[in-house]
Amino acid sequence: MEILAPLRKSSDVERNQASCAVDRAILPEGCEGKVYKITLPFIDRKGNPFYIWSFRYPRSRKIQLSDGRHSTQEIGTEGTLQLAAIKSLVNSYGLSLMEDLSIMEISNRPLTQRVTSFLQTLVAVDGSLRMWELMKGKKAK
Repeated sequence: MEILAPLRKSSDVERNQASCAVDRAILPEGCEGKVYKITLPFIDRKGNPFYIWSFRYPRSRKIQLSDGRHSTQEIGTEGTLQLAAIKSLVNSYGLSLMEDLSIMEISNRPLTQRVTSFLQTLVAVDGSLRMWELMKGKKAK
């Protein structure tokens, strides 16, 4: 199974590297060197593409994956019940919801499996948030 095939061409990833200087504020502290912002060909509930930031910590060979809080930035305003549900959902895919509400993939699985579970998690979190938005709309009426 070719996991990276649906991703944009590598030239798009390289062009995004230059724009990542602005996005560094949303990545974990200690993240140095090259950071790649990968734009996935899937759209979230707000009409924006899903993103994965990939980077390495100094003196580490392991590639880290993060959503840079892109998928979860409004969870903090939803309440503790929703936050606990999203954390449980993220954990069920083997990922972690960090204190800053970013989703991180920190396992030792092969990269193809990590990218697959990361994308599945982004879609599941987006679906849950979409459902809560619909429920809020019905309560308001």
